[in-house]
Amino acid sequence: MTDRSPRPTAGPGQGADTARRAEGPWTIAAGLMAAQVLGLVVTGIWSGFDGGSARSWSFAATLVVLAGCVAALAWFLGQRRSAARTPTLLWNALLVPIGFTVGDGGAPWMGWLIVGWAVVTFGAALLCRAGAQDSVEPAP
Repeated sequence: MTDRSPRPTAGPGQGADTARRAEGPWTIAAGLMAAQVLGLVVTGIWSGFDGGSARSWSFAATLVVLAGCVAALAWFLGQRRSAARTPTLLWNALLVPIGFTVGDGGAPWMGWLIVGWAVVTFGAALLCRAGAQDSVEPAP
């Protein structure tokens, strides 16, 4: 089975270092998004067992569903698909006011963690550039 995931290749006059630099932001953004998945799942499980009420279970289920969506973005970023870039930017932009709300709600350390992580991930996703890695050749 052949790997059909698009990867940047070194063109004429380009070395392997250039290709690795092109992959760097994609890999970093995918890793940061994967860490967000872990945080969402842990928070969801913790909140589900914390209260035991229908409201806490509903909140936990919502976080797990969001974790699935973020996991899909992390996967597509890892595959260097530029279609994942805009939703990643939007998701992280929306996390900033959420982080401030969490901080004002009584957990300032968690609020700042959310805001900081969102800003760093936004910056990494902003550095991801579309290009040759998105051109997928049809199967022979």
